[in-house]
Amino acid sequence: MNLKFCCALLGLNIAGSALAVEPNGYSIPYAALSGLYGEPESARDSSGKLGIKLLYGVPIEWPNSALEATVFATSYKRKVDGNSDYSRGVLVNYVYSLALGTLPKSVQVFGLAGLGLIEDDARGRSHINPGINLGGGVLWPLLSKGWALRAELGGMLALADDVIPGEDALLDYHLSVGLQIPLSRFFESPVSGAAPDDCALAVVNVGGGRPDCDADSDRDGVSDHSDLCPGTAAGAQVDHAGCQAGTAPADRDRDGIMDAADACPDTVLNVAVDSRGCAAAQVFVLDGVGFASGSARLTPRSRPVLDQAATTLIAQPTLRIVIAGHTDDRGDSQSNRILSELRADAVRTYLIAQGVSGKRLAARGYGADQPIASNENAAGRALNRRVEFRIIQE
Repeated sequence: MNLKFCCALLGLNIAGSALAVEPNGYSIPYAALSGLYGEPESARDSSGKLGIKLLYGVPIEWPNSALEATVFATSYKRKVDGNSDYSRGVLVNYVYSLALGTLPKSVQVFGLAGLGLIEDDARGRSHINPGINLGGGVLWPLLSKGWALRAELGGMLALADDVIPGEDALLDYHLSVGLQIPLSRFFESPVSGAAPDDCALAVVNVGGGRPDCDADSDRDGVSDHSDLCPGTAAGAQVDHAGCQAGTAPADRDRDGIMDAADACPDTVLNVAVDSRGCAAAQVFVLDGVGFASGSARLTPRSRPVLDQAATTLIAQPTLRIVIAGHTDDRGDSQSNRILSELRADAVRTYLIAQGVSGKRLAARGYGADQPIASNENAAGRALNRRVEFRIIQE
């Protein structure tokens, strides 16, 4: 066994600064299928052959981390008689993201360590033994939807004192290359109920407070930015606008056009309207839409805002929308641009799911290139992290 190799891999797993385990913050379960080349322990007296590896990964709550269940199978050609031995196993790996400045910024670097069971066959003797996996690799994004080329190098240590006489362990080296694929067909973009620590506010005044924070002052289940009746009594049954039956104001979308004369009575709050009360061509920030930190995961409180936006768009089929994602300037520019595109696309996907035609929606990501406030302080950065609607009237 190569002790230096093991130590180097262990160091890789505990060093480095954080990125996302998935390509550019695309944080949903994923799978990977890879071709595998195994270089066998010298005591096997064999040469390497090709094999296969399949894994399933799930992001976890720890920062920049995931758990992966991996199965692999490879074989080795015995030098003495030309026949084949094999090695196959099942492992659970903890994966942690790293940052190495010598690589292009779009490349995600990770280390991993895991435990499992390995079945080894050598010289006609086959046994199942505990195994330890140490390694590292890179993800190179191929598309903006979480697909990536995945390359991985690791050491597979089988505690196999009953396979080859005189050997208490077998250390094989594995090199794999394949595709990592997001399972977006089976998993909705997950949501997170956790708000950032500095947004943990019990009450936010309607129309005031931090723009990246959200609150429900009267605790009726409708966020303040969508609540047309923000002072509802505790325990009262309310409608989607936060009002009790029969108490909704005559101008329920607050656009200045009374409902009786409003051709579009459910326009998104704070959107400029024409004389009929319908949304006019404009650019505006979609207040209340938020994401889990560093990812494209919509927060649960984004849904009422997007539901209202979908209602407006369905009622006005002549509108076309460019959904523009923006970030602050923290992090590198390329990752921010990709993240902003993913966030805009998450909003587009949600609106389509609510019945808005995808042909009317375009998603664009601008990263930190179009700030509307200073990035030198937290309040300014909060304003710059935003999703805009750019309404085009056909």
